Amino acid sequence: MLNVVFTAKDDTITMVLNGHAGQADIGHDIVCSAASILAYTLAQTMRYIDGQKGFEAKPVIHLNEGKATILVRPKEKYEGEVLQTFFTIEVGYSLLAQNYPQYV
Repeated sequence: MLNVVFTAKDDTITMVLNGHAGQADIGHDIVCSAASILAYTLAQTMRYIDGQKGFEAKPVIHLNEGKATILVRPKEKYEGEVLQTFFTIEVGYSLLAQNYPQYV
């Protein structure tokens, strides 16, 4: 089962994804594919904002099989954009969980 947690505390915004959906064999699991593309989309967007010098510190982005961690500290100018992006990705995971509750 996949577990995803979003947190916004003080000046840090985080997403942590753990596990495997187990909907199908590796390479054929549509739930894991959907979860992965959401994590990769968030990571790539945060890399783009990092290129714009939008963070107080280098973002932490770890994308591994069965685990993804993205942690950022946006500058005030970019806080709204970063929060909106995290919210959009969170909505994507929420839809995935609604459609596949036994896997997310």
